Parts: sequence; structure tokens; C-alpha cells
Amino acid sequence: MSLKATIAVLGLLTLAGCSGDPKQPPASADPTKVESAAQPPVAAPSRVPASAAQPAAAAGGACELLDYEVVAQALGERFQVAVSGGVAPAATCVLKQVDSRFPDLTLAVAPTKADAKVFASTVTPKGAPTVAGLGKAAYSRTLPPDGAGGHTVEVGWLSANSRMLTVRYTLPAGGDAAAAGALAPKLAELAKKIDAKK
Repeated sequence: MSLKATIAVLGLLTLAGCSGDPKQPPASADPTKVESAAQPPVAAPSRVPASAAQPAAAAGGACELLDYEVVAQALGERFQVAVSGGVAPAATCVLKQVDSRFPDLTLAVAPTKADAKVFASTVTPKGAPTVAGLGKAAYSRTLPPDGAGGHTVEVGWLSANSRMLTVRYTLPAGGDAAAAGALAPKLAELAKKIDAKK
């Protein structure tokens, strides 16, 4: 997804009434104006990257919800650099490797007043399978290559504490859809660990 498109999504999330710290629910928002979490907002970095010498949480923002070791255990891939960003009220974190552009892992978090019904009807992509045991409502899907990377596995969910989250794992170019699809359950398990961090 292009940088312009992601910034546009962030702008729409702001208009949807999302506000405040990504860990706290906003004072008020209109649940009928929920924008899709299917395309997580990724904006230019706003904080100094955290390297392997520091925990991912050191980058701040949404990176506070990620841990290199937990991600490695879930996905079998080790990252060394975390970069936080986002356009308020949303927050993002991108985990990358020092020596390659892909794979990467992106987490997007935004407060919302949407309920499970609104999330399912407005945010969940049509035909996307649901994920049991994750937040109030959740889905997963696999996306075809877009740009320099390969297939992307995505899990989006509505947390119990009024946050809309999306985690995306983009593989290097050249892989097949079946291999990406096989990662969906692993990414869902990682999402559950992220969701447990309040």
C-alpha cells in the first residue's frame, strides 16, 4: 500500500472521531463512521528507531505493544528494528530487518467507539474468515503482492477496550499464496498476544 494511501486512511480515521492515546478509548466518536482497518495506516516515522540493542517498545507508540522475541516465536522470523509513526489519533509500528526490506510486520492501532456489529459490517473485508477468541470481533485474510513485497497476511480486530487494530506481515517477493495463507493462524496467535497488552 502506498504512503499516500495510508496517510489518507489515517485522515479518514481522524474524521471518524478517533482520538486520544491508542491505549485509551476516546471520549466520544460516531460508530457509524468507522473506516476500514483492512488497510492499516502507515505514515512516516515520528520517533527514533529502536535497534536490536533495545526492545521494540523503546521506539514508543504502537511499538510498545510488540516484542521481538514474541514475534520471532510466533512467526519464525526475527526482526531487529522498530519504527513508530502514525498520524494522531492513530499509531503505527513497523518491524524490519537490518539487511532486507522484506519481510516486515506492521501494527496499526486506533481508538474507536464501534461495536462488534459495526466492525463486522463496516470494517471486516467481504468474505474474510473470522478469527475466534480475538477481541470482540476479528478477521484474517491474505492479500496478493502489491509493490516490491510479496503476499501479505492480515489480521484485524476490535479489542475489548475500544481499539481497532490491524497487524500485517508482508513476505518477500516470490512466495506463493499457499505459503502466506499457512501463516494466517500464526499471525492470529500473535494478534492475541498483542491484544492481551492493555
